[in-house]
Amino acid sequence: MMRRLDKLSLVPLLCWLILLTTSAQADNLKEKKQNTAEALQSLKRAIEYGKQGNKEGVEAECNKAVGKDPDSLAILLPAAKIFAFLGNHNRALELIDRSILLTKSKQTGNARLIAELYVNRGNVNHQAGRIQASIDDYKIAIEYDPFVGHRARAYVRTQQRNYKGAVEDYTEALKYKEDDELYRQRGTARYTIREVDEAVKDFSRALQLNPKNAGAYARRGDARVRLKDYKGALDDFNRAIKLEPDNAITYVGRAIAKAEMNDRKGALEDFERSLKLDENSSVYLCRSEYLAKWGDSSEALADLDKVVQARPEESAVYAERSKLKLMRGDFFGAQDDFAKSIGIQIQDQLKATPKY
Repeated sequence: MMRRLDKLSLVPLLCWLILLTTSAQADNLKEKKQNTAEALQSLKRAIEYGKQGNKEGVEAECNKAVGKDPDSLAILLPAAKIFAFLGNHNRALELIDRSILLTKSKQTGNARLIAELYVNRGNVNHQAGRIQASIDDYKIAIEYDPFVGHRARAYVRTQQRNYKGAVEDYTEALKYKEDDELYRQRGTARYTIREVDEAVKDFSRALQLNPKNAGAYARRGDARVRLKDYKGALDDFNRAIKLEPDNAITYVGRAIAKAEMNDRKGALEDFERSLKLDENSSVYLCRSEYLAKWGDSSEALADLDKVVQARPEESAVYAERSKLKLMRGDFFGAQDDFAKSIGIQIQDQLKATPKY
């Protein structure tokens, strides 16, 4: 006859089952930690292969990492970004889509995280030239988290030179969170479309939120130069340089302010400081304008020659050099540069740039 199981006899059995379950969970946790550690090592090796220019090695290690830990966003997202960087957009999108599904499957799905994931997908689609797909992704991101979605789309619209659209998105994002960088970026977009007074207000608000925002000082300096407030601009550039003494572009802004205040020596010193930090063709272009204005046409022409060498496919550069050559009496040289400028403009008009 089978012995009846009473409550007391069940205790050892239950204890044994709990012990067995706890042990299995501990083993699973240990295995997961091991897999995650190995996946991270694969990502590190992928980065090393990247430094060596070994694309195949990078992709192989990224795939190993995903294979080891396919359910971790800490592995999936870095791998997706690496694949996107390599131009393997389909694989990047595949990993982002998996990340989205994993995040949505959780009962307490993080809306902001989901929005960030759609932003990542939108960025990859944008890189791949899938414009409509990227537009759709940003719209979904906005539905999950308006701040994240509008902020991301504003950045892409800025890249597309749709500054009016960018201003609209920055304005929407700022309704949800005041952020000094967003004010600075909206101010920059407004400055670009010549809403200079509004741009100054944005830069000033950015500085109220963060008095150490060097970029806001520098951009407000640019705006004040356009408003012919050269003294105010000089003060802004000085503050920006104090905060970031190695920013080459800020020295150009200060050089312009000094030049407009007839401080030729100070302006040339700042142009030179900028070029020592970063030999940028835009600095040569800017300096050439002032050299020509001051009557140093030979030095201005030397600067423009450097610009043409660096930017041989830019219409405006040839147009500037054409005007300078004409002023110097080099009619044939001026005519040749003018013809090149027109030819490039015609080619540029044939290239359609999508905007959204």
